[in-house]
Amino acid sequence: AMELMNFNNIEVDGMGSVLLFNSPTCAWSVAGVQGLHMRDFSLGWDAAPFSQGVVANASKDGTSVEVTVDGSSPVNTQFYSLRAFEANSRLPQLMRNSNDIIPLPSAVSWVEGRTLRFAFDRPVPLPEGILVVMLHNRESFGLIFDQSTDIRLNGIHLYTAPGFAFAGTGVMNLSMTKCSVAPAAGSDRLVSSTADGFHFWGSRGRFRISESTFAGTCDDCINVHGFLMEASLSSPGEFIFSRTNKLNGRDQPISEPMLPAAGDRVELLDPNSFEPSAIGNVESVSHIGEDVEVKLKPPATVTEKVM
Repeated sequence: AMELMNFNNIEVDGMGSVLLFNSPTCAWSVAGVQGLHMRDFSLGWDAAPFSQGVVANASKDGTSVEVTVDGSSPVNTQFYSLRAFEANSRLPQLMRNSNDIIPLPSAVSWVEGRTLRFAFDRPVPLPEGILVVMLHNRESFGLIFDQSTDIRLNGIHLYTAPGFAFAGTGVMNLSMTKCSVAPAAGSDRLVSSTADGFHFWGSRGRFRISESTFAGTCDDCINVHGFLMEASLSSPGEFIFSRTNKLNGRDQPISEPMLPAAGDRVELLDPNSFEPSAIGNVESVSHIGEDVEVKLKPPATVTEKVM
């Protein structure tokens, strides 16, 4: 992987280069950079972090299918998610739960050659001929930006990524122009990134995306948000934020760019309904040990729910 750390006003010109990776590593890691222009290169993973194939045989009761894995894909019985695609359109096939995620099989076994057998605890609508994708890895990134400001991305094309394609935390101000997250032209791959195409958290400022394409991402196309922290109501209009930022179920230390600042407008959401339980402008932010106290300017809209 390539790293850029603690630079000011730097330009990276790929001049049309194509960067191919084989292991589930992060392609580009950028941290502590103030003023960055990256442009004109493509990147992907020659060894895809997923397998794809076609249902060759399905039991009448829908509890067992045999999948023939494409010749360019690894024959791997270990995967964390299973997706379905229409054979003709090659677009996601919606299941009964209105998404393209198939329930994970209770057992996966190798039959012969490039054929795998999936056994399910209940009937699953996977008729013969439907395409399936098995996602093996989502633990890395295409490009990740940390604690950096004023980033410009131009003409960067990401064909495959074992996780997030473009991602970052603690970023202020980013523009993306004529970039893409999509399988390469002429490729038979159904998937580009095995997670979000563009995901920035704990960030602020202006994010501008123009003339760019996202296709084949296995989660959010674009997701930009502030901070994800557990909060509790300490007194009317005042909240205690836990010291960690929840990311993919794991604790990440809070850093200043992730925190709200005086004057910010914030929404605190109920974790079950995702309905706002507090809305207001930040009056002050103070540290209490390892926690953070945030006070909203009155009048603030606050319910009795605890975030």
